[in-house]
Amino acid sequence: MTILLQVLTLFLLGLSCEATSLGMSVSVVPLEESEGSMVRAHFTVIAPLPCPSLSGLCADAEECFLHITSTPTSGMIPGWCVRQWYKVVPSQYSKTITLGSNTEVFAFINAGPRIHEITGNFNQPPFVALPPPLRGRENCPQHFTLSVRDLDRDTVRCRFADGDQGECVDCAPHLFIELDGDNCALTFNGNASAGQYLIYLIAEDLSVSPEPLSAVLVQLSLTVEASSTRCSEEPLANDNLEHISVQKILPFTEATFEVSYLSMTENIQEIVLVGPPEVRISSSSSSAATISWIRTLNMLPRLLSICVAANTESLQSEFRCVWLDQDTPMSPPPGTELLCNNTEMTLVLPVTSLSSINLSQLQLNDPDCPITVNDTHITAEIPFDGCGTETLNTNSELIFTNTLRSALPTTVIVREQLLVFPLACRLPQVLATGPPYNVSLPSELEVFGEVEVRIIITLPEPATRLQRQTAMIDTLDVTVSADSLAQNAQLVVSNCIMSETADFAQFIPVIERGCLDASMAIEVISTTSNSITYRIELPSNSEAQSLFFRCSLNLCVPLSDSASCPSLCNATLNETMLVTTLFTRVFIVTTDRIDLVVPIPGQVVNITIPPINITAHAPERASALAAGMILATISVILQHFLLY
Repeated sequence: MTILLQVLTLFLLGLSCEATSLGMSVSVVPLEESEGSMVRAHFTVIAPLPCPSLSGLCADAEECFLHITSTPTSGMIPGWCVRQWYKVVPSQYSKTITLGSNTEVFAFINAGPRIHEITGNFNQPPFVALPPPLRGRENCPQHFTLSVRDLDRDTVRCRFADGDQGECVDCAPHLFIELDGDNCALTFNGNASAGQYLIYLIAEDLSVSPEPLSAVLVQLSLTVEASSTRCSEEPLANDNLEHISVQKILPFTEATFEVSYLSMTENIQEIVLVGPPEVRISSSSSSAATISWIRTLNMLPRLLSICVAANTESLQSEFRCVWLDQDTPMSPPPGTELLCNNTEMTLVLPVTSLSSINLSQLQLNDPDCPITVNDTHITAEIPFDGCGTETLNTNSELIFTNTLRSALPTTVIVREQLLVFPLACRLPQVLATGPPYNVSLPSELEVFGEVEVRIIITLPEPATRLQRQTAMIDTLDVTVSADSLAQNAQLVVSNCIMSETADFAQFIPVIERGCLDASMAIEVISTTSNSITYRIELPSNSEAQSLFFRCSLNLCVPLSDSASCPSLCNATLNETMLVTTLFTRVFIVTTDRIDLVVPIPGQVVNITIPPINITAHAPERASALAAGMILATISVILQHFLLY
């Protein structure tokens, strides 16, 4: 019953296919060793919750890799997560792919093999940045411009996919969607009923010949909602992403972007993004966030996109995209040595292969740090806590980075060759000073064990209702709890929302970033280390006869007696808090329908409704004798620590 309801939420008005993904893009890299007949296809899929596993995608003897993450990128509106993997497939490829038990996605690639007319190498198919699930409103025209790139600098154009040509399945274009193919820009004219719609596009690259060199399928989703505000009141972005089209990123360096939004009519509920594996987003407030990604050793394509947008209860900002270019740096000259110990790195670089470089202009991140140059070598001793060395934490290791580069006055124009030489030491453990001991970062399973998350819906103490034919429940006690093996684990509830519909297309915020929503009659009536009970007075003007709840939560463990888990409300997670505490991944807890109407059979009588408890671990339905109330069992959607 639970899975059926979750699938039915995607089948709105019969407009989207059962268990269909909410978005898909594929980045294609031709493999020279196969003479272009095989490609490495990097798939990004936006799947509806519950987040599907990647089990079964990779078969034995296949070159295939699953990007397993403890916290998949996700969004609460309309409830989705991102799943990613790569696989070597034929350059002519079309297939329906099944993720877990609840999501299907169709992929289409036409990538040759073909030699590019200008470069003389194998043609590089176009890249299309995948945005978060799109949202629109009835009778409100809206424009969506996709961000596209091509490594061969070809022209990229878009067109609707053609099902008759095998490019998609059940994919007829919608009359209310217009496409400017030359600019890959979509226009929603507003003439659609509320519901969820899928859009299938083909991105093609063109060079000298008028015939496309290659084609890849891109799938988008558009959720149309009833309009309750003016069409021009979407949140506005206040960032510089639109000015950053492509940013080069060196190995073992971090790309960071600040985003913020302003909404004049509704509170920002979430900032969502779709990006490469291990992209991170940390929020300093409900309307601002920092996005970061660390380039480590990877098999990802050269171009990577990050697309971000903000959602309110009924509105979505324009999405912005930025591209990261994993350009290949120069190879170290023969004889180069970089020695890493516990406190510093030592560089020894032969000068024989640097005859075109002005050695007197070389410097580290901190130009005041000494570099020794003689007739045969360049040497530098670079401490981890000095010389501008940066420290990156990838959860599994610490990476200390610096860069040896040519430095020139900004007012001087030169034509000589410049050196940019990234340096990195990767340490799997943090070595503490004093008596030697190792401090390693344990896994979530080691710290918390198997985490059990529960949600309990309870009526307050027995309450007598007035004489009427139906009794409407106007107050609920909602208890969120999580149990683990960690005795000092503390529960952190970040967000809770309630909605009249299972798809949460429209919802009312109850808790936002740990703060009780000021517009709701809500209070905390009890708190323990692993549970919080909220008493929620339902809006008196609501005509809803049923509700759904969805909450996001973590468990936190302090790493010392003097440390404590941060309070999310009116607080900013600073560096000290992150170092002195450990958090689990985010658990998303969703209920089935909670009936708010209790029918009273027979005569009009005074009735008493006793407390009723329904939990995820007690799936029995409440007896009909309990004032005739039936509450559906609660389903808990867990984004597993390792999803296969």
